[in-house]
Amino acid sequence: MKKLNSKVPKIPLTFRSGLLVVVLFFVISCVKNESFIEPYSVPDTYDFENKDSSATARLIMMYGLRNYLRMGADAQIDTAIVDSLWLNRGRPFTAALVPDFIYADSNLNKMTISLITGTTNTDTMMAFADSAALNSQFFNRAAGDGIAGTMTVAQPVSEKKLFSKDGVVFDEVWFAAMLGSMAMNNAFTQLGATGTTMAQAWNLAFAYTGLPTNYDPSTNYNAQPAPRVRPLGISAYFGNEAKAAGTGPEIFEEFRRGRSAVGVGDSRVSNASLTSLRFNIEKTLAAAAVFYLNAARQYTDLASRLNAISKAYGLMIGLKQEAASSTLTDEAYWQIREVFNERFYVLAQDASQAQLNEVISLLSEAYDL
Repeated sequence: MKKLNSKVPKIPLTFRSGLLVVVLFFVISCVKNESFIEPYSVPDTYDFENKDSSATARLIMMYGLRNYLRMGADAQIDTAIVDSLWLNRGRPFTAALVPDFIYADSNLNKMTISLITGTTNTDTMMAFADSAALNSQFFNRAAGDGIAGTMTVAQPVSEKKLFSKDGVVFDEVWFAAMLGSMAMNNAFTQLGATGTTMAQAWNLAFAYTGLPTNYDPSTNYNAQPAPRVRPLGISAYFGNEAKAAGTGPEIFEEFRRGRSAVGVGDSRVSNASLTSLRFNIEKTLAAAAVFYLNAARQYTDLASRLNAISKAYGLMIGLKQEAASSTLTDEAYWQIREVFNERFYVLAQDASQAQLNEVISLLSEAYDL
């Protein structure tokens, strides 16, 4: 039987070349002379519409609860009211607790959101708030080493504060820790969003950072009377304690750049902005902690040193959260936490300042401060 020739007939070279030209012409003619991503510009201000008020409202609630805890230096405060402020239950916010914010007490009391539902590490955060309330029973006696009570902080401004028997100012610890457990953690979670929700998620992350849409690094937001629209939470540190770190303008720029890129699907730029934001937001908290520890080394009165150490401790609690990018290694973090396990009176009165110096060194190395 005759075998069939299974070979494919050869096509002349000249024909194949001509066919290739035709195919290329067809493909090129079907692709318009446009880039895959439309050109876009970065606005001078953050002018992207945010339809969700929850982030800003929670920041204001945070200030409201802190203002209530601070009353423990002058009178015994009620843990039931602390719980109501946590849960936003029973119309707990008053004009005295949340003065001159973009949302008034009447606005907050009508909202269905609460601090507790937006906070991670809640057991620890609630314990700090409860400790401030429990220590307030000693508001009418002088504090001392081993004695809970009140002292007047002389620096940077004169202020009566409530101290635990170990020298901890729990209202300061709570507020500083919430900058991480509530504000930073939510910002990082939103920045990690993907798909069709990315644009609004970036808007929420911006709001959790506490930046006003028309943020101006050259403006003195601490001037009185305080503007209703002003940096809150993390961004409140941009103009003072963390100013040396230079994080404020860079964070504002990266939010505008990254959000613009998200709007047109430019993941290359938005991912680069996200990486920068995560590092610099953490760096802001670390820089603030270093600021307070340096202040504790320099202040001349014991109450001021204890108060500054309490703020730094709270920032360290907040710095290492579920969504954190772990710029600070676990080993370094727990070395720092071990220092703060010491009684604050011991830390504040150590002439060598060796343990405070250790914390400053670990943070400075990790965040290039």
